Amino acid sequence: MNKRIFGTILVSIGFDPRMTLKTVLGFPTFLNNLSKLVTVWFRNGTGDFKIVSCPILSDAASSSGVAKGHYFHQDLWAARRIHSLKPEQHIDVGSRVDGFVAHLLTFMNVTVIDVRPLVSKVPGLAFTQKDMMAENGAEGLSSESVSCLHALEHFGLGRYGDPFDWYGWRKGLVNLASIVKEGGRLYLSVPIGPQIVEFNAHRIFAPQTIINEAEKLGLSLQEFSFIDDDGDFHPAVKVDEAVACRFGCGCFEFIKSTSVQ
Repeated sequence: MNKRIFGTILVSIGFDPRMTLKTVLGFPTFLNNLSKLVTVWFRNGTGDFKIVSCPILSDAASSSGVAKGHYFHQDLWAARRIHSLKPEQHIDVGSRVDGFVAHLLTFMNVTVIDVRPLVSKVPGLAFTQKDMMAENGAEGLSSESVSCLHALEHFGLGRYGDPFDWYGWRKGLVNLASIVKEGGRLYLSVPIGPQIVEFNAHRIFAPQTIINEAEKLGLSLQEFSFIDDDGDFHPAVKVDEAVACRFGCGCFEFIKSTSVQ
């Protein structure tokens, strides 16, 4: 078992070693500041403020944010591409609502499709709950601009309450392709590396597997970019440049060239 999978298992059962270490490192600073607070309290009181205990010990050892990694780069990549083309409407399937979809909502309306429920009163955000592996999953949906970021790899593995289906990713890709109007674009991202299923977390795809399946559905590759194992972005490159990835993220921009039969 590699370190990445072991770390994922620990986090999934509620134990994050990195958070624990930061908490331990933050404890002396917390005690120092607490003693200063007590001193001020006894000398001057706290004015209009009531004090309650709510210790947060890990933030002092954290950075100001993370400007790298799969979600950071893929969300920016797709949002910038869509913003530059200014489509009249956009349909997203399964991407993070509090990340990529939120980016899009700053400049356009978005229809979100997911197998899980979503409660939202956000202006411009429409939602439909659907299983995109189903034969009629794409029924009534059509757009010149469609996205599915870091979601297709989960289809059919049951992680998100969807039914188990070994071929779920292929069925999902068929539905995605059928949604895209001729001349329209599909923005797709999946984990890339040696092809494997890490059950029930996700699949990892060889980039060419995605390209070959997409071509069968009338989708032509317009641009390939990827995020490497260190979380750094490589825009508009040849597919074989990602060959060293073990758990990278491939970002595919496809154009719908023909009707799906």
